[in-house]
Amino acid sequence: MPRVQPAVGVESCQPACSSNSECFSKTPVCEVWAVRCVECLNNSDCKPGLCNTTANTCIQGCSTDNDCPVTTIKCHNALDLCVECLTSADCDTGVCEPSSNRCVGCYLDSDCLIGNVCDLSTHTCITSGCTTSNTCADPRYVCDPTRDYCVDCMTDSDCSNPQPACDSATGVCVECTNVGHCGSANPYCDSASQTCVACEADTNCTNQVCHPSTHSCVECAGNNDCALGWMCDPIAFSCFVTTYCGNSLLDTTEGCDDGNNVDGDGCNDVCLIENNYDCNTNAAGMIGNRSCASEFCDERSGSPGNCRVKLVEPGGNFVDPTTDDDDDDGLPYNEEINLGSDPENPDSDGGGLNDGEEIAAGRDPNSRIDDSIGVSGGQLLGFGCQTFARGQTFTTLVFLLGLRAYRLFRRRLTLLSPKR
Repeated sequence: MPRVQPAVGVESCQPACSSNSECFSKTPVCEVWAVRCVECLNNSDCKPGLCNTTANTCIQGCSTDNDCPVTTIKCHNALDLCVECLTSADCDTGVCEPSSNRCVGCYLDSDCLIGNVCDLSTHTCITSGCTTSNTCADPRYVCDPTRDYCVDCMTDSDCSNPQPACDSATGVCVECTNVGHCGSANPYCDSASQTCVACEADTNCTNQVCHPSTHSCVECAGNNDCALGWMCDPIAFSCFVTTYCGNSLLDTTEGCDDGNNVDGDGCNDVCLIENNYDCNTNAAGMIGNRSCASEFCDERSGSPGNCRVKLVEPGGNFVDPTTDDDDDDGLPYNEEINLGSDPENPDSDGGGLNDGEEIAAGRDPNSRIDDSIGVSGGQLLGFGCQTFARGQTFTTLVFLLGLRAYRLFRRRLTLLSPKR
């Protein structure tokens, strides 16, 4: 798990935490980077439902109708949201309004009885038959002859601030229907809400992004708007640098940071360097021994060194496998491990020579066969029952071979000499 660091510049009323176990039922999930408990971080935290990752709250989501409560009984599969209706057959009364998936009194004039029309501002059927504005009463004092019923407005002149624009489709006064109704502070018209906003798209902002919910220019609306290693504050909508393992930025508590919390790739799940990888020399993080998960950096071959296993003896002392020679046979721990000999036994094969001497003589410290060369060699050379004790040196063998040759020479010389 990543090391928890306090989030810079983030304030919230949620409890502080480092894991889910420290959170409560209403906010059961720990948002580690922000050190706070929230309702959700992703959809899997909301069952059933979806997670609003901006507010970190669960909203009603679904995959089938069974995921929806009684009051909203249909699952809109395209949106994964529970809605009141998909078709008019889902409504006890009225019809299903397709844009909001709500049951309403009417959506079209044909939804009303003969002589009535559908008032789109309220989705209710009203009596038709107005002929002049004099027949309409406030607040719907304008007669729409095309609809044959009273509306708020027919043109912008029928409206006034703070809703100076007329939505001709519904006959209702709104804040805007185009940018011409908006001022310099909020120069764009959001067609969905028919309100003036600071932006509708990122291109409306300078060196910032347009937040999709507030329609204001901000530094970030999500983490993807921030540079690598930075995150977006969900309250202030500003980027801040994070100091935690897995953000691809090396900090003072890490020996490495490869952007994940996975073991086996050279940088482990707590951002320390694994064995057989180069030690860290970057002063932004921990260097040398402290950068290694084993707490040992082998620098015998120079910088940056290599992280290695560092064993602990029964007495509690650390063993440097590159230099320690516990059995005093002249071979360090690592070399004996590579050879397969016993680093705690000076004579691994019990042949009478210590491991270091056998290596120096070109012998195998794990085999007695070459230790006994004196016995077989002596017999082949005709030494008869004469044997060499285990551990007898190669120099002794050479001496005996030389002595045998000298004796043969004297014997031949005697045979060739004339008898007196």
